Amino acid sequence: MFKMDFWGTVLEKNEAEKEEKKACREQERRRHWDTVLSKSEAASSSHGVAGAATGMSKGFKCKICSVTLKRRYDLKRHVAAVHLNERPYKCDRCVDSFGHRGTLQKHIRTVHLREKPFICKVDGCGKEFSERGNLNKHVRTHYR
Repeated sequence: MFKMDFWGTVLEKNEAEKEEKKACREQERRRHWDTVLSKSEAASSSHGVAGAATGMSKGFKCKICSVTLKRRYDLKRHVAAVHLNERPYKCDRCVDSFGHRGTLQKHIRTVHLREKPFICKVDGCGKEFSERGNLNKHVRTHYR
């Protein structure tokens, strides 16, 4: 009986400490977001920011690395995955984890399922690639 009360008391104390630490972390995270997130003019660049060609687009600029993204949500995801190294998407087939769901899906398709949906159609080449960028790079070799 004494043991049960004793451990119950310890658990209650530990739970209270955990909740307090969690609240502090959340408060710190909110302060961090306030300093990291800032709305600003998107820099004209070749990185594909919508409207960058006209120089009229606005975006959300990361104060850490100066990348500019179209939406505040995208900036939050960027900061979490790149700067805070958060990896909530775990692969159930290996130990890898990822910051974005799409990156996990691409990993599963290319590494575990070995899908190669991109096929070279130049002169009947037929070489297969798991990513479009690799196919595009390959196609350029036909025209050198």
